[in-house]
Amino acid sequence: MSAIGIVILGVLCIAMLAAPRRWAMAPLVGAACFLTLAGFEIGSIAITGPRAVIACGAIRVAVRREFPNRFLLTDGLYMLLALSVAGAAVFRKNPAGTLIFNLGFAYDALGLYFLFRCFLPHRAALPRAAAVVAVALSVVSLCMIYEWVALSNVFSALGGVPAMPAIRDGRVRASGPFAHPILAGTAGAAMLPVMAVLWRSGHRLAIPGTAACLAMIATSGSSGPILAALVSLAALACWKLRNHMAPMRWTAIGLYAVLEAVMKVPAYYIIGRFDLTGSSTGWHRAELIHSSLDHLKEWWAFGTDYTRHWMPTGVTWSPNHTDITNYYVHLGVIGGLAPVLIFLGILSAGFAAVGRGLENVKERSNRFALWAFGSALFSHAMAFLSVSYFDQSVMFFHLTMAGAVSGLAAGRTRSSVE
Repeated sequence: MSAIGIVILGVLCIAMLAAPRRWAMAPLVGAACFLTLAGFEIGSIAITGPRAVIACGAIRVAVRREFPNRFLLTDGLYMLLALSVAGAAVFRKNPAGTLIFNLGFAYDALGLYFLFRCFLPHRAALPRAAAVVAVALSVVSLCMIYEWVALSNVFSALGGVPAMPAIRDGRVRASGPFAHPILAGTAGAAMLPVMAVLWRSGHRLAIPGTAACLAMIATSGSSGPILAALVSLAALACWKLRNHMAPMRWTAIGLYAVLEAVMKVPAYYIIGRFDLTGSSTGWHRAELIHSSLDHLKEWWAFGTDYTRHWMPTGVTWSPNHTDITNYYVHLGVIGGLAPVLIFLGILSAGFAAVGRGLENVKERSNRFALWAFGSALFSHAMAFLSVSYFDQSVMFFHLTMAGAVSGLAAGRTRSSVE
């Protein structure tokens, strides 16, 4: 980590420890947007900037006793996910090395989700969360626009990201502080419906926040974020049909069954037909799903240390693996079938929480905020089919999940917002 990165990290850590509870989520968002994965190592353990901020958050919550006001199903499922991923390492060829990696995954997931649960204790906090995200993404988008125009990534001064953006088929693909352009664009796409919370209340950050999301999508130069944005907006548009979601779900299942019947290949190969930038690799993503199912016996129990034979291409950072561009498959590779099923349970519980929250919440503005976060959650769920969140962009998913379940929390109290 560079000197400037250390300074930014120090500011975020101090802010995490000192800020009032209603703004305590801001340093977490700042860690995702203003830090890279550059960090330092203690032995064989990598401590990135975002992980250091998480540690400060855990200390803060423990000292101030800012715990969530009730235990939810998603809380238990997150714990179970962490245990299943960590436990799988014991049965791998290199238990010590795998355990360190898997514990890092568990630390990120549990740390981010529970901190956001602590700092978003109820649905009334969602507009403030949307405003924080709007400010942070506005800064990131301006940097990505500069990167796209000047072919220079300002975040490279922090370390951990290249100085120049990637270029594919003549198209510049900006990444900002994130490890890959697709992750940068997907972050903007998933947060697009969250900006609708600001539009609903006439907040002055609605325009810059929305513009920031769109700029991140455009400058990433990738098809995946565009599709994720379309999915998120489609989900948001279903607000007026929220009382008819059951028949819509069955219709979607029916349409998939029809595709399965008429297509010569499995229906999920439909994702290979979408190419909005002229350089999409949708076929690779569909083939990866097919290959992971063909090799199910290799990874279903506790994951696998070798996937290079799954696909005709590999990755530069490992001779043992192919490019796992699917978050669900990634979970299977690192922990087996159990984490995949638990994660699907987490998503299901999140959507169910939005539905129950809509039934329990009377204020129309708060109900719409829940729906917006549910739409963002749907965007993440679809994006996971084509990209694996392997950097700090995963923060936006855990933020979305915490927001989605906030409708089940107790009503607003003085202690929960100060």
